[in-house]
Amino acid sequence: MSSIALLTFSNSTSVTIDEYIDVNINIGGGSIASLRNTFKAARNNVYQSAITSPYNSTTAAVNFVQAFNSDLSLRLPNNSISATNVDNVVTLTLNNTSWIFALPTGTAITSNSIGYSTTNDPVVPSRTVKITSYSEKSDNRCTKAEANILVKGGSGTYDVYVNNVLVVNDETPATDATFAVLIDRGVSQVLRVVDSSGLNIATIETVNTRKLIANDITVKVENYASGATLRVSENFIQSAISVTTYSLDGVTYQTSSVFTGQAVATYTMYVKDGFGCVTIKQVVVDGVTTVSETVFSISAINALRFALVDNVKKNQLNTLSFNELRITKYPYHQQYLENEVITTQFKTNAQYLNCVSLDKDGATTTLTPVKKTLNIGLKAKSTSTYFDLGNNRSGIYFGVVNSLDFVTDAVIEELNYGFALPEWANKEGNLVTIDGIGQVPIDAQGFSEVYNSFILEFDIAYTGSPITNKIISAEYNLQPYEIYEIENTVTEDCNIAIQAGVASDNLNFTYVSEGIRMVADSEFLFDITYWDDENKGSMNYQTGIKHKLRLNGYQESVGEQETEGYNGDTGYFVTDNVVYDMQTFKWNRLSSEMAQKLRLVVAHKYLQINGLFYKLSETPELSGDMNFNMKTFSVSLKSGGDLFLTAEQENITNTSISGELLMALASAQGKGVLSWSKNY
Repeated sequence: MSSIALLTFSNSTSVTIDEYIDVNINIGGGSIASLRNTFKAARNNVYQSAITSPYNSTTAAVNFVQAFNSDLSLRLPNNSISATNVDNVVTLTLNNTSWIFALPTGTAITSNSIGYSTTNDPVVPSRTVKITSYSEKSDNRCTKAEANILVKGGSGTYDVYVNNVLVVNDETPATDATFAVLIDRGVSQVLRVVDSSGLNIATIETVNTRKLIANDITVKVENYASGATLRVSENFIQSAISVTTYSLDGVTYQTSSVFTGQAVATYTMYVKDGFGCVTIKQVVVDGVTTVSETVFSISAINALRFALVDNVKKNQLNTLSFNELRITKYPYHQQYLENEVITTQFKTNAQYLNCVSLDKDGATTTLTPVKKTLNIGLKAKSTSTYFDLGNNRSGIYFGVVNSLDFVTDAVIEELNYGFALPEWANKEGNLVTIDGIGQVPIDAQGFSEVYNSFILEFDIAYTGSPITNKIISAEYNLQPYEIYEIENTVTEDCNIAIQAGVASDNLNFTYVSEGIRMVADSEFLFDITYWDDENKGSMNYQTGIKHKLRLNGYQESVGEQETEGYNGDTGYFVTDNVVYDMQTFKWNRLSSEMAQKLRLVVAHKYLQINGLFYKLSETPELSGDMNFNMKTFSVSLKSGGDLFLTAEQENITNTSISGELLMALASAQGKGVLSWSKNY
């Protein structure tokens, strides 16, 4: 049965612009939902419908129905009300049997441009049995629990049955009767409530609130030099059993499932569910097995060239210049002036780092790596809204939340995610901890029409109203590495070495640079600085890093000219004429891989040579004998891309001397001339 309201758009009294109608609905509890629609010449916003000129009542009704249905999801749950029309009569139908129409209001009603009538079916009192929560049975936490139920409807007193066995007899009902019903853990049971008239109020099935067993618990061991990290997870998650806590001594429990700095030993992990039932798991820390893979990368864009020291057959990544795959090879030394600073960037998650400068005698000077990011081992905690997604799934919506201290839950600040998700919530499978539920994996990222926002989805059943201020936390990595930079001030000839691994006696990577040679400055020693405002080639420029090279070579001005024109009756006319400052640079006696590095260097947005900015104009060229490891690198660059000379129109009396024009333009190069005019 449904309640119906009829709105009749008058054929004699026109609805005028800015008139409005409020469709009023009694949704119970003394609350009225008022759905306003304002009439406009055109629909330019929500909660508006269009009226035509001249006025037509049927068209106005059609436009109202379209607008009303389009805007409905913004104001009420989907499918709670619907609008249709036949000619100029609109029918509004309530699909929620506990709601009824109140009288509509608004200027369109008082002006009699819209008439109305309502037919409200009597509201049928709802009869429900709902499990509001589960709680522990303090004298038997592992085998028994209590289901807390709420009963509505019926008359007289209630009897409650569990699997058809009477457990509550002749209880006096209240408006909302509540009962604590003893149930068995480990099985699902059927609850049935009957009133004193014999009416079956409702039947509901309990959740299987079984205890954890040892096979449900996984403890991941990560061995580091500073001690092992233990990470506990459960493959059986039951939202009804509230928060899981953890302990290594069975006395002191914590909500975090991570234990750090553990020595080599055999441990007993105590996992306590929300009902106080404890399950144990034996854990062995042997100090050998390393679960976390060490990663390391160093970009070829760095000023210094590095090679990996390994036992793999020779390739371009693990050989320095003196050991290249060439018949004839010479060592290449990267040249720098005294006290110049070389910055090198690399990425790693290694627990142990050793960065040194080695002089010609093998003596080392420690270089301190500076961490530029905070990507690993991050923690976040905030409030959220936990809600039922249906189909035995639940969701988390953020919107406006409070960011909380990870330990104390104290409010740090208010955050507004809008329709987005936090940065730690962008990966399916990431583990999060939800207050009252425990640690669960993110099943998916979805979109909620109700909240008009992206949400997190979980493969966990939840029934009931949305829970606001639900605390959710996560320990996560933004990236599987941190970005580090080291600086070496040139005071002598040396090499740079970088070692990374689990510990000093358990190295995973060793990289060594080409030799660095301290030299005196000369006119043929080019000063090259390059950087970018976009990350490229595994180089992160957001740290502010700039690179410097010193290369021997020479430079030649070649220019570049673009001329357009036509032959006229009185001569040749130049319509467009542009001259660029073009320079060719040649750097010789470069190792093969250093020459390849220069391809990356000259492609940068910001390229400065001897104090001037240049832009790549043509594809660079490499030349040299394949059997010889020393190469020549040639490239043509525009000086900042600036125009040196332009001519809008020039009259040349003899087309045969157009070559003189080219000579004249070339002679003006470098003089800062912007335009010129001359007859020949």
